[in-house]
Amino acid sequence: RAFSEGLARFSEPMVAFTDPLVGETHAIRVDVTARDGTRVSAVHAHDSFRRCVGQSAAGFCLDLLRRAAAAAASSDSSGGSDQGWRPGVYLPEGLARRDDGERAALLGALTTTPGTLSFAVSEEAK
Repeated sequence: RAFSEGLARFSEPMVAFTDPLVGETHAIRVDVTARDGTRVSAVHAHDSFRRCVGQSAAGFCLDLLRRAAAAAASSDSSGGSDQGWRPGVYLPEGLARRDDGERAALLGALTTTPGTLSFAVSEEAK
Protein backbone atom coordinates (compact mmCIF):
# COMPACT_ATOMS: atom_id res chain seq x y z
CA ARG A 1 0.00 0.00 0.00
CA ALA A 2 2.81 2.44 0.82
CA PHE A 3 4.39 1.79 -2.58
CA SER A 4 1.08 2.48 -4.40
CA GLU A 5 0.50 5.68 -2.44
CA GLY A 6 4.06 6.85 -3.11
CA LEU A 7 3.74 6.11 -6.81
CA ALA A 8 0.43 7.99 -6.94
CA ARG A 9 1.95 11.04 -5.21
CA PHE A 10 4.99 10.93 -7.50
CA SER A 11 2.93 10.69 -10.72
CA GLU A 12 0.17 13.16 -9.78
CA PRO A 13 1.93 16.26 -11.20
CA MET A 14 2.62 14.46 -14.49
CA VAL A 15 -1.00 13.30 -14.75
CA ALA A 16 -2.27 16.80 -13.98
CA PHE A 17 -0.01 18.19 -16.73
CA THR A 18 -0.84 15.63 -19.43
CA ASP A 19 -4.60 15.14 -18.88
CA PRO A 20 -5.55 18.53 -20.37
CA LEU A 21 -3.35 17.81 -23.38
CA VAL A 22 -4.34 14.22 -24.21
CA GLY A 23 -7.52 13.65 -22.19
CA GLU A 24 -8.27 11.06 -19.58
CA THR A 25 -9.71 7.58 -19.66
CA HIS A 26 -10.59 5.51 -16.64
CA ALA A 27 -11.65 1.89 -16.41
CA ILE A 28 -12.57 -0.48 -13.64
CA ARG A 29 -12.68 -4.25 -13.74
CA VAL A 30 -14.49 -6.29 -11.11
CA ASP A 31 -14.03 -10.06 -10.83
CA VAL A 32 -16.36 -12.11 -8.65
CA THR A 33 -16.21 -15.83 -7.91
CA ALA A 34 -19.35 -17.39 -6.44
CA ARG A 35 -19.33 -20.23 -3.95
CA ASP A 36 -20.24 -22.68 -6.71
CA GLY A 37 -17.16 -21.60 -8.71
CA THR A 38 -18.96 -19.44 -11.27
CA ARG A 39 -16.83 -16.44 -12.22
CA VAL A 40 -18.17 -13.13 -13.50
CA SER A 41 -16.05 -10.24 -14.77
CA ALA A 42 -17.30 -6.75 -15.57
CA VAL A 43 -15.34 -3.91 -17.19
CA HIS A 44 -16.55 -0.31 -17.45
CA ALA A 45 -14.50 2.39 -19.20
CA HIS A 46 -15.38 6.09 -19.13
CA ASP A 47 -13.76 9.24 -20.47
CA SER A 48 -14.06 11.16 -17.19
CA PHE A 49 -13.77 9.72 -13.70
CA ARG A 50 -15.45 12.74 -12.11
CA ARG A 51 -18.47 12.65 -14.43
CA CYS A 52 -18.78 8.88 -14.12
CA VAL A 53 -18.85 9.05 -10.31
CA GLY A 54 -21.32 11.96 -10.37
CA GLN A 55 -23.59 10.24 -12.89
CA SER A 56 -23.47 7.00 -10.92
CA ALA A 57 -24.36 8.76 -7.66
CA ALA A 58 -27.22 10.57 -9.41
CA GLY A 59 -28.40 7.30 -10.95
CA PHE A 60 -28.56 5.60 -7.55
CA CYS A 61 -30.39 8.59 -6.06
CA LEU A 62 -32.94 8.57 -8.89
CA ASP A 63 -33.46 4.84 -8.41
CA LEU A 64 -34.03 5.32 -4.67
CA LEU A 65 -36.47 8.17 -5.31
CA ARG A 66 -38.36 6.02 -7.84
CA ARG A 67 -38.61 3.18 -5.32
CA ALA A 68 -39.77 5.54 -2.55
CA ALA A 69 -42.43 7.07 -4.82
CA ALA A 70 -43.65 3.61 -5.87
CA ALA A 71 -43.83 2.52 -2.22
CA ALA A 72 -45.76 5.68 -1.29
CA ALA A 73 -48.22 5.18 -4.16
CA SER A 74 -48.68 1.52 -3.19
CA SER A 75 -49.21 2.49 0.45
CA ASP A 76 -51.77 5.16 -0.48
CA SER A 77 -53.77 2.82 -2.70
CA SER A 78 -53.74 -0.13 -0.30
CA GLY A 79 -54.17 1.85 2.92
CA GLY A 80 -51.17 0.10 4.48
CA SER A 81 -47.44 0.46 4.40
CA ASP A 82 -45.27 -1.10 1.70
CA GLN A 83 -42.71 -3.43 3.23
CA GLY A 84 -40.58 -3.32 0.03
CA TRP A 85 -39.13 0.08 0.85
CA ARG A 86 -37.45 1.38 3.98
CA PRO A 87 -35.51 4.65 4.30
CA GLY A 88 -31.86 4.07 5.07
CA VAL A 89 -28.40 3.57 3.63
CA TYR A 90 -28.19 1.34 0.57
CA LEU A 91 -25.33 -0.20 -1.37
CA PRO A 92 -25.64 -0.88 -5.11
CA GLU A 93 -25.57 -4.63 -4.59
CA GLY A 94 -28.42 -4.32 -2.11
CA LEU A 95 -30.58 -2.42 -4.59
CA ALA A 96 -30.00 -4.97 -7.32
CA ARG A 97 -30.33 -8.07 -5.15
CA ARG A 98 -33.60 -9.25 -6.68
CA ASP A 99 -33.44 -10.33 -10.30
CA ASP A 100 -36.82 -8.95 -11.35
CA GLY A 101 -35.69 -6.54 -14.05
CA GLU A 102 -34.67 -3.80 -11.63
CA ARG A 103 -31.04 -4.95 -11.74
CA ALA A 104 -30.95 -4.77 -15.55
CA ALA A 105 -32.63 -1.35 -15.55
CA LEU A 106 -30.21 0.06 -12.97
CA LEU A 107 -27.13 -1.36 -14.73
CA GLY A 108 -28.45 -0.12 -18.06
CA ALA A 109 -28.83 3.40 -16.74
CA LEU A 110 -25.40 3.43 -15.12
CA THR A 111 -23.51 1.96 -18.07
CA THR A 112 -24.99 4.11 -20.81
CA THR A 113 -24.18 7.48 -19.29
CA PRO A 114 -22.61 10.04 -21.64
CA GLY A 115 -18.87 9.42 -21.82
CA THR A 116 -19.09 5.65 -21.41
CA LEU A 117 -16.54 4.14 -23.78
CA SER A 118 -17.33 0.48 -23.13
CA PHE A 119 -19.08 -1.88 -20.79
CA ALA A 120 -18.94 -5.65 -20.87
CA VAL A 121 -19.81 -8.56 -18.60
CA SER A 122 -18.65 -12.12 -19.06
CA GLU A 123 -19.60 -15.20 -17.10
CA GLU A 124 -17.67 -18.44 -16.87
CA ALA A 125 -19.51 -21.38 -15.32
CA LYS A 126 -17.42 -23.82 -13.32
